[in-house]
Amino acid sequence: ADELLEELAPSRLRGLCSKYVSLFMERYDLTIAGTVATDTAPIGQTLAQERAEAGALCSDAALGADFSALVGEGGAGARLFGGAQFHRLLREFELGVRSLPSVLVTDEQLSNALGVDAQHDALCYGRAVCQAAMSHSLSQHHELLTRLASRVEHVVARMLLHAAATADEGISAAAGAGALRATARRSRMISETIGGFLRRPVEEAFSSLLRESLRECMQACYTDIRSVVAPRGGASEVSTLWPIFASPANDVTEDGEVASWAVGGWVGSGESAVDALVTRLVGAWRRQFALAVKRKVRYFLISLAERLPTHLLRSLHTMCDEPTSTSSLDVASARAALLEHKAGLETEHARATQLLDRFYSLRGQLEEGSRADRPAEALAAGRG
Repeated sequence: ADELLEELAPSRLRGLCSKYVSLFMERYDLTIAGTVATDTAPIGQTLAQERAEAGALCSDAALGADFSALVGEGGAGARLFGGAQFHRLLREFELGVRSLPSVLVTDEQLSNALGVDAQHDALCYGRAVCQAAMSHSLSQHHELLTRLASRVEHVVARMLLHAAATADEGISAAAGAGALRATARRSRMISETIGGFLRRPVEEAFSSLLRESLRECMQACYTDIRSVVAPRGGASEVSTLWPIFASPANDVTEDGEVASWAVGGWVGSGESAVDALVTRLVGAWRRQFALAVKRKVRYFLISLAERLPTHLLRSLHTMCDEPTSTSSLDVASARAALLEHKAGLETEHARATQLLDRFYSLRGQLEEGSRADRPAEALAAGRG
């Protein structure tokens, strides 16, 4: 108990917190970069397991052979974790954007969009169709982003399973090494106690920063949607859509590439030219949108890894210095429990000492009685 109390001293605990965060970040970085030194069975997930727990980004039919081509053979059935699982998620998101269906723009919607004076103006008609089609498509994007946020949080949170487990092993060795005179059993008790205190607050601090960073990332993605859904003739609308139409001929957003991002069917029959224009616009925007979201989500993962060490250290050190301000790392309660345990051991030791003293007293009395009886026995034997 004294050794455990010494390990829970604020100065010692702050050092162990810094060591734990260092070990955690080392393993967390390896989890993202990739490692072959881990059994994936306990922490890896197949795509079916991941979709069952956190939701799907596209239909099963949209996966098919296209997903194998994007991720590689066995990508959906492999048990992945960390960076590999994150990569697979972004590939599924891309397929989810590609597989979004077209939404028919009705004549009623067009009439209301055209207003009073532009019912027979071809330019205004085409523009209104594009605006209505983009509005429908962006509503689909908004829903897809919501599901993506849930999946990203699920995948990144599972990185804790690998990073925290290996950090627990490292901090156990560090804490146990500090008890030079401790037996193996007491050393193990110290390491388990310290590891148990540190893992929960680290997980809570990690989760809070994860949610905050992911919210910032999703807000940036939603801004891209709001920039397109602007009042007709607004500057943001022109600045967003003009690069799509003005892309050079050798750009990857040529008609052949754009066709894989959107299908026709946005306007009724007899308007094939307008439908082709709308399909090209929606396809180009979807591709631009998917690339922008993937960049932002990748940056979110990098930014999280950069902010995480400082956030974890600040949270843990605050818990060490002000244990009464949090319930996550209740060092005061731990010390009180250990002191109570120590008092119980001292009481038990005192009782054991009293029993030993009584035992020695009785043994001494018996020995004295035995020595007193020996001369009388010898005298009786001499007389005989």
